[in-house]
Amino acid sequence: MSGSKLTSLKSAAQSLVDILFGNETTPANLKIGLVPFFNVNIGTTNTAYVSNSTNPNPPDNWGTTSWGGCVLENVTSDNDTKDDFTGPWEVMYWEDDSNNNWISSGGSFQITSSRSPNLYCPSAAITPLTNNKTTLTTAISNLVANGGTHINLGAIWGWRVISPSEPFTPGTSAGIRPRYRASTAPDPTWAVRCSSPAAPFRTGVPLPHGTDGRRDGIL
Repeated sequence: MSGSKLTSLKSAAQSLVDILFGNETTPANLKIGLVPFFNVNIGTTNTAYVSNSTNPNPPDNWGTTSWGGCVLENVTSDNDTKDDFTGPWEVMYWEDDSNNNWISSGGSFQITSSRSPNLYCPSAAITPLTNNKTTLTTAISNLVANGGTHINLGAIWGWRVISPSEPFTPGTSAGIRPRYRASTAPDPTWAVRCSSPAAPFRTGVPLPHGTDGRRDGIL
């Protein structure tokens, strides 16, 4: 989702915030969270919920950058579709390969926005439930398009944000009744990528332009 679609989504999200907050800036009985998704960025400060933010699997280094905040979903069970999995998650780390060549043949790092160990990790992290209108307005304004549409990851992390369970716990406030809204492109455009051939984790990778994961038998 980009261009006019992203502009419309941001406008709609801001309108929802404006309507619900009304004339208040920090209402006592309203909290809203924001989950940008293709892959999901939980925030680089949440190292307690990852197993390897400094030593990814396969072992390598981050070059001139560091972990961007994105995690992989465990697919050995149903933990990627339930909100009671509290981690630890494995960090999203794209090793140097022919599809993402961020280490030159001479061994120097050539990290850009289009090749990096954090490739397809959104720069915008989750905004946990908050009653601060300014925080939400800033988060909405900073949304950018990056990747494709991985609806499952957006849905489950949205639920984790409003759930009272870890890793995000602002939903424990007394009197808060959770409501959920998802905004997305109409077709899923992602594929499975594992952090290593034996790793039971997955993340989203964009499919070729025009590919519909359901139509083309990938999902």
